[in-house]
Amino acid sequence: MRLSFHVRRNERTVWTVARTLLATGLHTPSGEGEVRVRPVDGESAVAVELYSPSGQAEFVTDAGQLGEFVDATYRFVSSIQAQAIVDAEFDSRRWLDSGE
Repeated sequence: MRLSFHVRRNERTVWTVARTLLATGLHTPSGEGEVRVRPVDGESAVAVELYSPSGQAEFVTDAGQLGEFVDATYRFVSSIQAQAIVDAEFDSRRWLDSGE
């Protein structure tokens, strides 16, 4: 999944995040490294934390809405279909990188 944030008036940054990370982060702290997702104690909210060499940011969103969105993505594209897309993209990049 791609998360897009407007960081300045005419500047946007895009992060690619595994939907399984978002789904798991609804219930328990998940992720390590650049992207972490965790429920916010005492609230029906979820924090998405992003870390990069140029800084860090934390966004808090409604857990119910995020959960509905993630569920909808699974109804639209199953885990099996998603893996096939990832595999095909990996294969095409490998082919392009080899210069063939």
